[in-house]
Amino acid sequence: MQGLRFEDWLQRAAHLRLSTIGGVSRPYKPAMLLAATMLIRKGQFVDNLLTLGELSPVFDQVLALVAPGSPPPSEHALPFRHLATDAIWELVPHEGEQTRLDAMRALGARARDVLQHTLGVQLPAEVFKRIRERATDAELVTRTVLRQYSPVFATWGLIDVHVAERTLLVWLGGAMQDPPPEPRTLTERVVEEWIQQHWAETPFAGMGLQLAGRQTLTPVNVIDLLAFDRARVEWWVFEIKRNNSSDSVVGQLARYRGWIAQAKQIPIVRARGVILTDVVSEKLQLAMRTQVGAELWRYSADQEISISRIDS
Repeated sequence: MQGLRFEDWLQRAAHLRLSTIGGVSRPYKPAMLLAATMLIRKGQFVDNLLTLGELSPVFDQVLALVAPGSPPPSEHALPFRHLATDAIWELVPHEGEQTRLDAMRALGARARDVLQHTLGVQLPAEVFKRIRERATDAELVTRTVLRQYSPVFATWGLIDVHVAERTLLVWLGGAMQDPPPEPRTLTERVVEEWIQQHWAETPFAGMGLQLAGRQTLTPVNVIDLLAFDRARVEWWVFEIKRNNSSDSVVGQLARYRGWIAQAKQIPIVRARGVILTDVVSEKLQLAMRTQVGAELWRYSADQEISISRIDS
């Protein structure tokens, strides 16, 4: 499968075997494929490994857009696992779990049981590379999937496929246009995942993570972490950086805060932000001094990740 050409893979994506409810096809597989395309274009998935935890919150947002009347699947594991059956991607086992994974699949085990032995999924190499590096190919996948399954989405409440397409392409347009640097041992993605999993142990534990914590789609790219402080009625945007102290991140955070203020119809003072980085330069500190309602925090990861605030 790893040698599959992009064009052949796209044909598979246009002919998914959808499960049905009372003779009505479910929209879950195409919605999850759209979500995967969004995340790959974000640029963090340089290792071609998508996990269910990363896909689930974006899948929920895409499903709400393309099939607004659809209930969520009983388990996100179902479309995640069965897109492998359609040869869209391959299941990647945890280390030393290949034999058990093969046995579970051969026995026709439930999706949740199969995924106990699964680290994530991997797309064909050429497919991953083209979606990640070429905006036109990511758009082609999005248009193909949306239009091919538009009758299914319409059954579940989609009124105007063209409006949905424009929204999805706006989300794609906010993604990175150039491939990011090669992955390091500790990536932004790893730090982001650690913070989500250990949220109760961080200085931000009083806030509640939104949309399962990660990957909130916006027209200005994808917010790493989004939280809501119920006591103060404030939304908090978290932007995580690794080996990067460029002051350009200040403008990026400002755009996210502006979007939150507009989307939630709140004053900008209630749309707050955090830049969380392991490298704090003088330029970054100077730029942060101009930002009311934004905070600069540093994390270190010598043994375990620790977080401390930097006073600008």
